[in-house]
Amino acid sequence: MSKFMVLFIVFVLSAIAQNSSVKAATISIGNWAVDGSQMWRTSFPLNANGYGSSELKYPHSGNYTTVSLETPLTNKKTLRVAGGFMGQIQNATGSDSDWNYPLGGNNLWYYGEFNTSGAANFIEISWVKKLNDTNSLSYGYSYSKSNYLMTDGVYYISNYQIESPPLQLENLHSTYTMIYHGPFIGIESEKKLSSKITAVGTIKYSPLAIAQGHGYWNLRDLDFRHMGIAQIIDTQAGLRFSVIKNGAVTVGYRFKQMDIYRGWEDLSPDISWDKATSRQRGIYINGEMKF
Repeated sequence: MSKFMVLFIVFVLSAIAQNSSVKAATISIGNWAVDGSQMWRTSFPLNANGYGSSELKYPHSGNYTTVSLETPLTNKKTLRVAGGFMGQIQNATGSDSDWNYPLGGNNLWYYGEFNTSGAANFIEISWVKKLNDTNSLSYGYSYSKSNYLMTDGVYYISNYQIESPPLQLENLHSTYTMIYHGPFIGIESEKKLSSKITAVGTIKYSPLAIAQGHGYWNLRDLDFRHMGIAQIIDTQAGLRFSVIKNGAVTVGYRFKQMDIYRGWEDLSPDISWDKATSRQRGIYINGEMKF
């Protein structure tokens, strides 16, 4: 079991123990089927008259198993702990692109592709305050981590020349880890459409989050780190169906985007982390039970 899941379970059990007198706790287990990607781009000086840029792209698709526990603190305040883990990011083709400005213009200097795999998880701790029968205010802290493994590399362009046949990098076994975390504030809404169906929606925003990247390029024995200031937006919309007295099923769509305003790399103060964006979107389904 991952450290993430151990910490999550410990926190959940602690929350239950501290609120054992409350009988209206809600636990939810579900699946979020994600189609997404992570990319980042750096720029660096090459000489007195030019600079280079590198851009890496990693596909990020698969299924998160999600778990959530809500336990009331008062009549209008609730503590929520929610998390998800993707044990295997689906194997797909990532890419590595390099440019040399102004010498090569927008023509690719180097271009290669590789097999991408990995794993990901996230956790959120939030406090929810009921404003009225329809809306609630939420605030808390979120943490997301993705690990990418790059293998079976192929270079198609090298120093502006097309490689024929393509250059195989059979020993490629490089890694990159991306973390976003920070406080957020959000609005949650629900509206009954019938006695059995309720429309639900949430939007959470973190304007000042921290982004951290850590890469290791095994073919060059190169270890480097990225750090930046980021923003996170997480939205959900769905329908909740009351199937039994204390149980319900919710089906909806979730979109989450995390990107940096600016950042830097630890190898040199002249290297800037210009861009990093993670997008994850897809259908989710949750089953919940009150006890």
